[in-house]
Amino acid sequence: MKNPRKTLAEPSPKNYIPTVHSIEQVIMMATYYDFILGFIPLALLGLGGGLHIAGLTLTTAITVGGLVAVALVGHALFVNGPVDARPAEPTPTHETVDATQGPVSMSD
Repeated sequence: MKNPRKTLAEPSPKNYIPTVHSIEQVIMMATYYDFILGFIPLALLGLGGGLHIAGLTLTTAITVGGLVAVALVGHALFVNGPVDARPAEPTPTHETVDATQGPVSMSD
């Protein structure tokens, strides 16, 4: 006799999300800064490791990978820096006084 209860291992219309759809959602939600955070270790380890395998000394390969990672961070901070989504409204720090009104009494 088959167990009537469904488990999470058995896909059903309520708990099944296709893998391609999930990956597409993650990529669509990712921002420039998410990609930069992913490319920093990729540049450092992937490029450095690849250059070492290609024949460069380990010190030179890691240095080149590190320079690329630093360039990515510099671009993310200074060239395409993070900004607020909307400009902050200025908060008034003092009252504006119309000079044509004459002297202002502080006792009023």
